Parts: sequence; C-alpha cells; structure tokens
Amino acid sequence: MHFGEYVKKLRTDMKLSQRDLSKKSGISNVEISRLESGERQKPSPTIIKAIAPYLGISSEELMMQAGYIDHVIDRDKYDEESIALFDTYQKAKRIAEIDDELIGIILQIAEKFPEEDIKSMKNILHSFLDDRVPDADKQTMLKIFERFTGV
Repeated sequence: MHFGEYVKKLRTDMKLSQRDLSKKSGISNVEISRLESGERQKPSPTIIKAIAPYLGISSEELMMQAGYIDHVIDRDKYDEESIALFDTYQKAKRIAEIDDELIGIILQIAEKFPEEDIKSMKNILHSFLDDRVPDADKQTMLKIFERFTGV
C-alpha cells in the first residue's frame, strides 16, 4: 500500500471526505486528492503535520509511513531533552544519507553566520517546501544563487 492509499484509509476510517479533511487541516482539497491518488509521492512534513491530527494518528507515525523517519519512539519513556536529541540525530542521519556534504555545509552555516542570517536562510529554504510559492519564483531564486555562487 503506497502512502496515499494509507492516508485515504485513515481518512475513510475517520468518516471524513477529502473536503472535510481539507477544511479541518487547511490543506487544499486538490492537494489531498493528489496525495491519495499517488500523484504527490512524498508530501512535505508541513502537510503531514497538518493532516495527521484529523486522521487519528500522530504526525510522527505519519512521518514514518511517508519515509521521513525510521521509527517512532514511545515518548512516555523518555524526557523531552532525550527525545529532542534523538529526533535531531534522526534528521541529521537522513540528511547525511541523502547528501553527506550538505550536513557539513549546514553545520558551517550554523557556526559562521549570525542568527538573523540563519533565519533568512531558513526562510528561503522553507519557501522551496511551500506549495504556495510558484515554481517560476523558485526557479528565479535558483538562478540568483547560481549567479552568485558560480554553480
């Protein structure tokens, strides 16, 4: 069962229509339809976190089903600091599996730049996850990066 089928099963088990889930979560009906049909293979964590509470499942469990995390830990057994450290480790491990150089670049940015610059960089990266930002705008941003980095 692919992720979209899993979401559809959860939604129907909760006796929600796609429109109901859309209204409750703030995610467009079209996006939910794409997700369930398999047209949207891997939704952003933002979408997952928005729909999970209305599907009767934790966002962590849904993130695991989507392939973002390996497993969900029982949060009642650990203190919040241990959980946060484990979550951070899982994220860093996943980034390193995709592109080991990227994790090093992120670390250098975090160590080198002031907080306000880091915040700006995070906002730029978030815009690439935001489905409301037109692809043309994303392409323009990439061209600007290419111009200044020579890549």
